[in-house]
Amino acid sequence: MKKNFSWQNPVFGAVLLILLMSVLQYLGLQYKIEWLVNAVPAISSALATLMVGLYAFTLYKKQKDDIKKDAANILLLELQNAEKVLKLAQRSLEKTPANIPYDSITMQTESWSKNKYLFVTDFDNNEWEAISNFYNACSLFDESVRTNASYFQKNEEQIRVNIQQWSAEITKTYSALIGKAKNTDKKTKLKAELSTKISEATDLYLSGVKEYGPVKPVNDAKLCLETIKLNISLPAGISKLKELAK
Repeated sequence: MKKNFSWQNPVFGAVLLILLMSVLQYLGLQYKIEWLVNAVPAISSALATLMVGLYAFTLYKKQKDDIKKDAANILLLELQNAEKVLKLAQRSLEKTPANIPYDSITMQTESWSKNKYLFVTDFDNNEWEAISNFYNACSLFDESVRTNASYFQKNEEQIRVNIQQWSAEITKTYSALIGKAKNTDKKTKLKAELSTKISEATDLYLSGVKEYGPVKPVNDAKLCLETIKLNISLPAGISKLKELAK
């Protein structure tokens, strides 16, 4: 007996549902595979960019740390050298009469002003001000030394000119005496006497310049030293610089 085909047959409905789900699953899998294939270059590019960025940041951080370390070493050398010079200068300033040695320059180079930005997060306010004040005091001290030295230099130059003129005159006088001398012993004695007079006069005049000097540069230098002595936070700043210089 022939059976009529019906869309309402449950078996047919089940088969049709299974086929439809299989097709959708297949299409979905294909979509995922294609998306993954297309996404691989983008993911690789992103990872490469990330790695390059991390490397660049690491390199930048290392360079910055090296720059800070080098700057800390330079500052430490400047501070230590300045302290040595100031101790020696203090001895001359405590004498009577007080004087400043010509070579008492504390800072042949000054690196704090151009490198202090590197240490903004490393020092507290007291340490920061202590180092800044020390450099300022050393700058004023060096200015006093240069002023004092320039005074002596100008006066010494003038005195040397005067000595040369006086030496020329006395040499002329002695030359006449030597020319009139009748024997060799007398001429030799006059020449030795001339040399002694010129040497003694030169030492006398130049020593007079060294014993007397302007008062203001000396007083300014003393004031700078007192300011540095009151800088109680400086040792802490130096200790921190030592740690940063390692």
